[in-house]
Amino acid sequence: MKYTLLSRYERAAKVFEGQFTNKSFMNDMVIAHWIDDSESFFYVRQTKNGREFRLVNTKEATNVCAFDHQTLASSLSVQLGRVLDADNLTVLEDVTMSLSPLKLHFKAVDKYWIFDSKTAACIKVDPPEEFVVSDGYNPQMGFELKVTQAGLVSPDGKKALFTRDYNLWICDLTTGIEEALTTDGTEDNAYAFFSGTALDPAVQAIWSPDSSRVFTLQFDSRNLSGRPTLHYVPDDGSLAPKMNYIKGVAYPGDEVIETDRLLIIEVASKKQISVDYEQIPMNSYGFSFFSSLSKQYGWWSNDGSKAYFVATTRGCRKARLVELNPDAGTTRILHEETSDTFVRLACFADENPLFVPLPETDDCLWFSERSGYGHLYLYDLKTGEMKHPVTEGDWLVRDVIDYCPKRREIIIQTMGRDKKISPYYKDICKVNIDTGELITLITGDCDHYIHQQYDLGSLRCVVFGAAGYKGFNGSSPNGDYIVLTRSRIDTVPESIVIDRHGREILSLETCDISDLPDDWAWPIPVKTQAADGETDIYGAVFLPPGYSSEHSYPVIDYSGSVTSVMNTPVGAFGNSHCVHSQHYLAPIAWASLGFVVVTLEGRGTSGRCKTFSDHRWGDPAGANDLHDRVAGIKQLAKVYPGMDIERVGIFGPEGDTNIIFAAIDHADFYKVNVICFFFDPRVGYPSFSETFSGVPVPGENERDVRHAVNCVGTLKGKLLLVEGLRNAGGATFRLTDALEKANKSFDMLPITRGIQDPTGYIIKRSWDYMVEHLLGEEPPEDFVLRTGTELIHDRLLADIEKRKANDDA
Repeated sequence: MKYTLLSRYERAAKVFEGQFTNKSFMNDMVIAHWIDDSESFFYVRQTKNGREFRLVNTKEATNVCAFDHQTLASSLSVQLGRVLDADNLTVLEDVTMSLSPLKLHFKAVDKYWIFDSKTAACIKVDPPEEFVVSDGYNPQMGFELKVTQAGLVSPDGKKALFTRDYNLWICDLTTGIEEALTTDGTEDNAYAFFSGTALDPAVQAIWSPDSSRVFTLQFDSRNLSGRPTLHYVPDDGSLAPKMNYIKGVAYPGDEVIETDRLLIIEVASKKQISVDYEQIPMNSYGFSFFSSLSKQYGWWSNDGSKAYFVATTRGCRKARLVELNPDAGTTRILHEETSDTFVRLACFADENPLFVPLPETDDCLWFSERSGYGHLYLYDLKTGEMKHPVTEGDWLVRDVIDYCPKRREIIIQTMGRDKKISPYYKDICKVNIDTGELITLITGDCDHYIHQQYDLGSLRCVVFGAAGYKGFNGSSPNGDYIVLTRSRIDTVPESIVIDRHGREILSLETCDISDLPDDWAWPIPVKTQAADGETDIYGAVFLPPGYSSEHSYPVIDYSGSVTSVMNTPVGAFGNSHCVHSQHYLAPIAWASLGFVVVTLEGRGTSGRCKTFSDHRWGDPAGANDLHDRVAGIKQLAKVYPGMDIERVGIFGPEGDTNIIFAAIDHADFYKVNVICFFFDPRVGYPSFSETFSGVPVPGENERDVRHAVNCVGTLKGKLLLVEGLRNAGGATFRLTDALEKANKSFDMLPITRGIQDPTGYIIKRSWDYMVEHLLGEEPPEDFVLRTGTELIHDRLLADIEKRKANDDA
């Protein structure tokens, strides 16, 4: 191989560090921030020197610099007493804009400002109304949320809801008087509280249209088993290990798990009306019950006489559409969907649920896989009867982008309609709700990715500073324009604007790839046959630099997809469902070391028909079926003869259920196995494990399930297990106990302060293991790898220290 091993490590590190940092490429996506209800939006363009704010008028098809950056920098520099770089205004946070004249609203150095383009001046303004959440324990993470919270403002604009000390409070915005609506909330029974992702910290409530009542919940985590973790190296520097007890987190199969109790509160009297419905278990879909980012599971009718909600049972075996009488708290089940496995409310578990309330006509669009494919059905909220299917066919609805009540029209993304291209490529269509007429707006042999604020990959790009700010959307407020990025894994992404008729209005950005390595090799989309010899399996091959069929290269099966989500990339860089580049750049980095890397979507993963997705449901070895991947790799070796299938390894970046079965069931094929954060569904979180593996019944279905810890007798090959010692959901030590009892040899990398995050150190040690045992080379000593997220963390810490130094000066 013409490259030295150290140079290959350096090249791989450069590629790997590109995640979130724009170090190797720029403008792979456009994050659109629509300005009020207009047809204009702004976005942030990355440049060689920093970044530039762009203003797009979709109606006029213009894209211009939003404001004079030097003027803003000069004005703000005077206010702050330090010189700002006009080409890289990273000091600006939480940016929004208004028009006529254009004004920039932003936060800088913990103060709030308005820049008026007409007067060319920055003016300091009062901060937006926020309320102190003095407590608010997060059971899953084990720490208190000492944060401020934006209030949930009533429709009449006179009141705002917020949470404090586990209770729901209200503020009169005209007088500033605050008072508690509830008083009996506790740490483990908190009102309007969500224990999940901090990316969605909204008050868990929704106002009635007349601002007189609130539909909310009480998050009940009482009497749960909880989870202890032992901190061998405490953060406070003490020598003795400390026990940290994570409260309010159940185990799958526990009699009591986390649930929501629904209620109505009459604001004036503070009277509570309990909803006559069983407490609802947390499920694995969406963000939260009353989300600020995605669909809300509860809503009001237009006149406020009724409310509605969608509820699932444990394991999502049933999903119900329920009518609520807010005066009496009585309920009526309008529709119930059942499944022998689980009911999908969306294609992927971490995506926006696809039911759509249509309050103007008292209807609801309901997502169902009853036909074998995910489609939309129109339901009458008065009778609970289905009116008719809205979409039909052997393809599926991936997302609902917009609903126009006047046109009775929805804009959707579909997958699998064109049988000549990958079933994972998304197109965009509009559909008449009443007639079912479907008109394609844009399609082709590529993916069309719309970056929405409820998309976790896009949201993390924003949170980590890779693109834009919070509060973004791929479609205009009136639904007439859509911002999308089209690409494949082997093409340069281009971001464009189309209108609701499918006409291309404007080309915004073509990804700048000028800083990619000179010997950059694009991934190759591939199709193979599953082990059944009938089912098409799709994926990607990542060839090493300078690949030649005359040479022999070991193979890495880069695993990542599970029953709940598909992580094989379909678009370039950040334009895939997988978390921004993690499953795109990372395999390319592995290939840079001298491996041929393969990712394949075996049966038992999401994004296809129900039969495909439910394949071997409940079997820990079944998701992303290894038989399909072994068959696929063997087929690909005939196309790429440089692949040495006598030297195959498998790597899983985090939490896959079945990678260990590569060493158990396919030990003659997979010679080296690296498993990060081994996952056993029996000790996962109920909202996930019970949905995608079933609710365990001790003594009943345990005998029918092949859990890895009971199957290690046939394990062979080299095995490296990586585990964070603070991972409360980890099961690695159950596995090591079984391996010890079976007298099996394995290697172990414990991460002292680790939870479940593949850090640069973990990735580098994984590289080393494969390089040593598959490539047969000695890894370079003292090589340091930093992930993109770690580099951003380092930069943020440096900015904080710099800010402190400036304040002291």
